[in-house]
Amino acid sequence: MTDETQNYYSPDDYRTMTYSQLKAWLACPSAARAQYVAKTYRPTFATGAVAIGALVDAMLLDPGDIDRVMEEHADSLHTKAGKPNADHLLALNMVEQARALPWLMALIDASEKQRVIRYTLGGFAWKGRLDLVSHEHCLIIDAKTCADPWKEGWVSRLGCRGNFIAERAYLGQLAMYQEGYFRETGDRYDTAILPLGKPTASYPQIDACLRPIDSQEDLDEWVRSVTAFCDVIHRYLEPGADIPRCDPVYGGAGDFNGRACPWCMAHRERCVLPYSEPRRRQQ
Repeated sequence: MTDETQNYYSPDDYRTMTYSQLKAWLACPSAARAQYVAKTYRPTFATGAVAIGALVDAMLLDPGDIDRVMEEHADSLHTKAGKPNADHLLALNMVEQARALPWLMALIDASEKQRVIRYTLGGFAWKGRLDLVSHEHCLIIDAKTCADPWKEGWVSRLGCRGNFIAERAYLGQLAMYQEGYFRETGDRYDTAILPLGKPTASYPQIDACLRPIDSQEDLDEWVRSVTAFCDVIHRYLEPGADIPRCDPVYGGAGDFNGRACPWCMAHRERCVLPYSEPRRRQQ
């Protein structure tokens, strides 16, 4: 792990924001306050997809970070017997195929990797880690593993069809990376997504491509929206502030499927009597 990467993962005060923290505040302010301020909640993201992406990123961009990834995602990458599971083997296969692509390795070798940026926005200190910065092409590149870089489907959040970039709101992440790099260096680089499509039985080759983000107007709108939302977060941090929940039971919108987050589910007041308690008869 490089010194910059270690510095990025070092703990900060809750007033140091990352894009992941921003997503948490947007999703459920109550859960975010419990996680980052009160330190009483730690969500689990140990899924196979997250583990695959983390391992592929580490092996291609920062080999010194592999040990941290393997420890953090040990349950998702190994069987109960401690052997590599299917997700682990898939990640190794993706890395092997990616290293066989001359254009991809040339891009990675010529770029600055895992650049840590620090800046201020909306009254908060921010930090971010850029996968690749191509100074030759003035381009900030974020690598993403995905099922299919070209597939489009219905995106409920937008009310229309879109690709995986729209579905996962990656545009917002790139907007903050671009703005942060500009505030730190004075250079406004363009942005792009580097999707790495997972091999399948029907298409056993990795599907890698470079997809530039063409709409600077959309990126700028994201930054304006985040700046305005920072004022809302500041109000949430005030003592005695009324913090909304995402739980639909308490008037929240829930996630994309209308469901409450795990924190809200665990802190619901009892709406239904448990089976162990006798049910009152209606008079």
